[in-house]
Amino acid sequence: MSSTRLIRMFAAGAIAALLAVNVSACGNGAGKTRSYGNDGYNGLQNSFPSLQVGTNNRGNQGYDEDSARMSRIVKGVSGVKSARLILNGPTVHVNLKADPSVPDEQLESVRLQVLRQLEYQIPRYVYDVEIKK
Repeated sequence: MSSTRLIRMFAAGAIAALLAVNVSACGNGAGKTRSYGNDGYNGLQNSFPSLQVGTNNRGNQGYDEDSARMSRIVKGVSGVKSARLILNGPTVHVNLKADPSVPDEQLESVRLQVLRQLEYQIPRYVYDVEIKK
């Protein structure tokens, strides 16, 4: 058998194999398509039920627990008379009212101390802290 004949037979076999793969890969469309699970996360929760998606996977109960904890943290900082916390998604707006005995020069120090404590103890939120006398 000559080498050209072997090359032609090999080429014909390769073309036949490629055609077979191409036809089988295209399919006829009769197969059932699968969609994502209806969990709001494109099927992620159904595929990985222990995977936490988002910043706070505990719903409204988590906000209540977090805001109570934030209040305790803020009240524990000396120089703070009262605080108002507003949670808006991953952002927390903290409006502080300073104790009247705190000098104006220390207001920024008190604000930064509150900010650092919140970021350290509950890091899943972005904090916007303002202080007034």
